[in-house]
Amino acid sequence: MPQNDNNEGAVTGMEGLLNALIGALEGLKARPQVSNSHTPAEQSGPWIGNGATDSSPSPSRSTASSLLHEPRETTPASAPGEEVTRKEEEEGWMWRLGRSDGNGGWTRYDYYLQSQSIEVPEEAEVETPVKSVPGVLLDMHAPTKTIIIESPHLMRALDKFNWHLSSKHPPDMTLYDPFPFLYHHLEGMREEIDRLGNPEAQADLKALECALKETGVASRWNAARAENVDSSHVRFDTLWQLFRLGDLVVHTDGLGNEWLLTLMYAQEHKKSVEVGQTGRIGQMAVDRYMEFWTWGLSWNGHKNKLERKASVFRIDYYAGAKEVHLLSIYPLQYQRTHDSVEKLLQGLAARGRHWFKLVSSQALCLDYDGPALSGKTLFNFNSRVDREPTYLRYLDHD
Repeated sequence: MPQNDNNEGAVTGMEGLLNALIGALEGLKARPQVSNSHTPAEQSGPWIGNGATDSSPSPSRSTASSLLHEPRETTPASAPGEEVTRKEEEEGWMWRLGRSDGNGGWTRYDYYLQSQSIEVPEEAEVETPVKSVPGVLLDMHAPTKTIIIESPHLMRALDKFNWHLSSKHPPDMTLYDPFPFLYHHLEGMREEIDRLGNPEAQADLKALECALKETGVASRWNAARAENVDSSHVRFDTLWQLFRLGDLVVHTDGLGNEWLLTLMYAQEHKKSVEVGQTGRIGQMAVDRYMEFWTWGLSWNGHKNKLERKASVFRIDYYAGAKEVHLLSIYPLQYQRTHDSVEKLLQGLAARGRHWFKLVSSQALCLDYDGPALSGKTLFNFNSRVDREPTYLRYLDHD
């Protein structure tokens, strides 16, 4: 009967369709489950990087399309979510750089390069950096371009170069254009950060390098390297590169005595006057000078011990070039008043030992307040030795 034949064919066709659907579903269930760890197979999978391999049943176009539109929480872990995480890690240094907004506040750029206001605590209470506290601050609005390093990772890397400071472990460091400290020690910092192998330290270093790039100091650094500064003359514009923080420097005082000191800090200062005060158009620099902070040893008579004593020196702007050893302060290796650096050091050491023997021994003079044999009375008469490490002066004063 034709009708029964048709019914049997329809049933057979429906059974075949059901079997095909069941087979497809079984094939989908047999697909390997997604793992959180990345394997070469996962990275090279033919679709969405979900772990499918050539031996896995390939899903139909409609199935793949439905998976692409599923909620993110059901998508494979190695899909867009993990890619964003990897990119955030690669560009994490953006979180670590804060910029002055020119109005007393600080901003930073997040992963999507959107400006965000941030609060910078005066003293960080945490030792490890977090995203809310930038490791490097850049102020392009200050009279002199300024970089402030607050990252504990960078500060630990700088410890080996900061031994000359009075504070052994300063919490931060403020640097000014042209950043001579970084000019001399940036490469050493890179080596120390690489040795530490800390990802956060690497991010802070990238933030510091980005800040330096934004200041435009590279051209000045390159010009300083290109200029051949010999041992006899130096221009004021390249004076900053002669001095490495922590080096020994020589200062000659008004009496011709030489002091041997350790350089802690050097900064160039500029002052300008407004239009009308000079009669010229625009602003004119009227006071430009370099300032040098140093320390040496001084005797504390009250505590009977040697202590560090800070001294500040200044070199005013000068035109042309000057002989280095004629400056009021200069690096030890540029001295020319003695046959050699060794002879200068020997002479200063002998003088220092003699001075220390005098100040640390019994009193050289006595104080007396009372009637004298002549019948006259002397009031507040003091005789003392001025305890300066460079020379001795005998002073009488009322």
